[in-house]
Amino acid sequence: MKYPIGILNFGEVRRNGYAYVDKTALLYKLVSEKENTQVVILVDEKLKL
Repeated sequence: MKYPIGILNFGEVRRNGYAYVDKTALLYKLVSEKENTQVVILVDEKLKL
């Protein structure tokens, strides 16, 4: 199994068959099931969002 250590480009992760975990459903569940939920997402500055 290949891990995308140091790779910040998601397209590259997909193209090269690296392992990743999609937590989209988990985040949706977290936000939609709680009435007063606040989510803080920490992003590495290298991602330049």
